Amino acid sequence: GVLSIDLGAMRIEKCGQRVHLSQIEFRMLAALVEATGRVVSVDDLARAAWGAVEEADERRVALCMTYLRRKVEDDPRHPTYLHTVRGHGYWFGKSPQPWPSASAAGNPAALRARFLDDNG
Repeated sequence: GVLSIDLGAMRIEKCGQRVHLSQIEFRMLAALVEATGRVVSVDDLARAAWGAVEEADERRVALCMTYLRRKVEDDPRHPTYLHTVRGHGYWFGKSPQPWPSASAAGNPAALRARFLDDNG
């Protein structure tokens, strides 16, 4: 479904219906949206969600991503927007591939350009 995100208004809609997120979920989604097309590390997501942390709890971040996917994805098991990059983190974007090519992954500018080319 169509996902509408207004970070300034803290408003998320899916297919025209308001999606209610916890503050933690919203902070994680905001960090991902602000980095659209780029991988956000587990540590960076934990900092966005909970503030200063010595060491991110990967399981806690993964659990929050599970809850977030249930709320914003049509099929959380096959996400359209919230993607996992095992061992690296997560990224937000609508892509026809599960993860862009390794050459694009190593070049944030190429990754961003590819996302824009693929998604207008």
